Amino acid sequence: MSLVVYTARISTRDPDRFDVTRKGAHDWAKKTGRPEHEAPSHPFAPSIGLLMATKRGELSFGEYEPRYLAEMRQSYRRHRSAWSDLLARARVAIFCYCVDPLACHRSLLADILGKLGAHVQGELPNQIVPCASCRRPVEPARHCYAIPTCYACLPPPEPLPIVKPGATSP
Repeated sequence: MSLVVYTARISTRDPDRFDVTRKGAHDWAKKTGRPEHEAPSHPFAPSIGLLMATKRGELSFGEYEPRYLAEMRQSYRRHRSAWSDLLARARVAIFCYCVDPLACHRSLLADILGKLGAHVQGELPNQIVPCASCRRPVEPARHCYAIPTCYACLPPPEPLPIVKPGATSP
């Protein structure tokens, strides 16, 4: 049976979610007390240098892509067991923070996995919805209204009535 690969935003609730972020490796290391390079996501995340150059706007995605692919070729040679473990799974939803899956390493990684025999299914439905007022992204867990609303657009709370001691409430 071949691995079935999906990509997703970090907000995914998919049971087979697999973190491929640099932050995920860092958080895992802090939580476990083990080195970051031992984190399951480490072999698949971009290097800190590549990530920061992209965040600073020093690289376009066209410049980023060949560098990330080169890093993954090196990762495949150095971390073969991590790649084998990932490919041995039945299903995975690789996720990261990027909004646009077409300009993100998760899609590049999915393509690589496809070349290694996995069945790539594409992006899971976006679980981020826009605020009805300002269009800021709102995660489903962050709103409990029929109309998705971000915190900045929530109406102010109704003032509580002041009840003097001994008085009956209105």
